[in-house]
Amino acid sequence: MMLLPKEDIQRKIGSIGKPGFFTDIWISDGNGKRLPPGEIGEICARGPTVMSGYWGKPEETASVMSIKNCHFDRREKSKISQS
Repeated sequence: MMLLPKEDIQRKIGSIGKPGFFTDIWISDGNGKRLPPGEIGEICARGPTVMSGYWGKPEETASVMSIKNCHFDRREKSKISQS
């Protein structure tokens, strides 16, 4: 889902990279509102490389999928940097 070129590994320690092809990643305030770069919030993702659910676990799937306009919400706190 995310891509970090090997030449950036040392330069951007702690980064998970940029969204992969056809994937939309953003930070949410927890209520579905997208936050600007630098703001800390929940990681959200949407696209063909994002999982469609947990196999045979509909309750667990419902807890992380299609929440607040976000196909996949890890409920992890992060931010998107400017560069």
